[in-house]
Amino acid sequence: PYSDESEIRLEGLHNVIIFSLCAVILAPVFVSAGAAYLYVLSGWEHDYWYAWRARVLSNSLSTLTIVPLILTAFAGAIAQMQSAPPRRYLELGLLMTGLVLVGFFALGRQADPTLLYAPLPFLLWAVVRFEIGTLCLALLLAAYLIFVNTSGGHGPFAMQSAAENALSVQLFLITISLSLIFLAALTSERREKEQALGRSEARYRALVMTSAEIVWRANAQGEAFFVTPSWQQLTGQSDEEMRKFGWLQALHPDDRESSARLWQQAMSEKRVFENEFRVRTRGGSYR
Repeated sequence: PYSDESEIRLEGLHNVIIFSLCAVILAPVFVSAGAAYLYVLSGWEHDYWYAWRARVLSNSLSTLTIVPLILTAFAGAIAQMQSAPPRRYLELGLLMTGLVLVGFFALGRQADPTLLYAPLPFLLWAVVRFEIGTLCLALLLAAYLIFVNTSGGHGPFAMQSAAENALSVQLFLITISLSLIFLAALTSERREKEQALGRSEARYRALVMTSAEIVWRANAQGEAFFVTPSWQQLTGQSDEEMRKFGWLQALHPDDRESSARLWQQAMSEKRVFENEFRVRTRGGSYR
């Protein structure tokens, strides 16, 4: 997937879906079919379907954990991390340290299936606080720890033959990795939309605040939460005085009831309305 600037990126749900379908599922399935046939033909393997399954799972897992790291590096994430505050590095160090400790003290114990989910809080930490590249780094570390413990005869996957253990571990890691990467994509997409909305709000606020026109915003309950200085200069009302329909007090007594009625009607019918009213100025006169 590419961004509008022709940079290699892996962000957003759309790009992650394309990456998962093409690189994680379809490519390993078709490429492994030919590779498994060559293994059997050369005598390295006698069971074609086992060789095919092993190649599919290993290729899918390596693509899930390694390729996003490479894409993240090309997308400039390394340069962004270099400019990150020190507390960001501290948080990343705590995340990776926690994963290592879990790998040694939880995954290295007896064959208890529930211990497989011990790294999950740290992986969710990577999802919420970091980008997909950091999540894949954490997944790569977790996969390494699980493989090390399994090969040493520890953990839930050390109960069958070495070949079957490897396949089980890979299938489990692929399932967890795909779920977390999709969750990270949704989280990243939401974060980017919030940042874009914040930038748009900041531009709008800067534009309006420099305008001589009176502009203010309120929610459906009439609670004003944004007003230009022009209103305060005209009426003398503070921000607190405008809240909870307080702005009605700056209107002429004969215009308050009709203005409030129009507001409530527009909110209930969800339509635009126009209103004209007289406003009391600081000097006590009405305009």
